[in-house]
Amino acid sequence: MGPLATPDPEQIRWNEKYRREGLESFGIKRSSLLVEHENLLCLQPCGPALDVAAGNGRNALYLARLGFDVQALDISDVAVAWLAEHARRRRLNVYARWANLQIERPSEHQYEVVVNINYLERGILPALEASLRPGGLLFFQTMTTDQVDLLGERMPRRFLLAPNELRDSFPNLKTLEYQESIVTASVSGTKKAMASLLARKPGPRGCDPVRPAGPMRAP
Repeated sequence: MGPLATPDPEQIRWNEKYRREGLESFGIKRSSLLVEHENLLCLQPCGPALDVAAGNGRNALYLARLGFDVQALDISDVAVAWLAEHARRRRLNVYARWANLQIERPSEHQYEVVVNINYLERGILPALEASLRPGGLLFFQTMTTDQVDLLGERMPRRFLLAPNELRDSFPNLKTLEYQESIVTASVSGTKKAMASLLARKPGPRGCDPVRPAGPMRAP
């Protein structure tokens, strides 16, 4: 599925933001949640990975360098084009594609690794869980309501996780690590109230031959 003939308001907003500020301004430093568990990632069987709301692809490119075939999804076609070109220049296996995650869902049992950083679309959470292969890893991190309640930032609460909401959102996964804390953002240096989850889908781990990730499906 490609960009809509009539662009989504979120697509317009992010396209304008990326054109105005530049993709480079969002940093190339990959998520600390991934870096801190690189050894675990390197033990994961080879295969497809999914980066949700990939933006400039800092995490998708990192996963590709570790040997994963990454499907990177974003609502901004500006970001998708930028990431596709950078992956091509670096000869990394990143398939960057436009997607509206409010209406699309990843196929089931596709990915060895799923990454969701700085993004919250509650409707997709069950599909993210289902998209993991047995033994697959989920890395999820985004802001909590403490961003408003403790740090005083004014922003819609619908984009923020309630206390313990993330921990309870994936009942069929085994939690390996969970944390809610105030951290300093690596790019901006500002304080952020974050919830972080590392979880594994139960089941036997295999090392299937690498195969392309399947298409997204409508809910």
